[in-house]
Amino acid sequence: MDKYADGYGVHVYPGLDPSRSVATRITSLEHDIFAACTQAKPCWLTEWGVPDGSPGGRPDRCPIDETRRSKVVEQLRGAFQHFVSQGRLAAIIFYDWADKTGNTGAIFRCGALTTAGKLALRPM
Repeated sequence: MDKYADGYGVHVYPGLDPSRSVATRITSLEHDIFAACTQAKPCWLTEWGVPDGSPGGRPDRCPIDETRRSKVVEQLRGAFQHFVSQGRLAAIIFYDWADKTGNTGAIFRCGALTTAGKLALRPM
């Protein structure tokens, strides 16, 4: 099937660990997600997301504290930029938009786009 594909669709949900550096994230993504991505057949990151870390999994509280999530999104964008600059990552689509009960990954929350959401959607 590979001869019929122009690229690869991949997903990543790395969790909410702000202690990982951009370099560590690049290494992890290199081996786990983007290993098959090349300039000739780049990847499309068709799903990615980070939970907001709501206390007790309660995403219905407003306002939300996105300190950790914003830091992780910023780190991931730095890692993604590495693959974009190599021509190995052609598109990035954040997966979880909807503000619904029990959804700690949504970037539209409390009636507005969140801080992390604005960062996640900013052009590379």
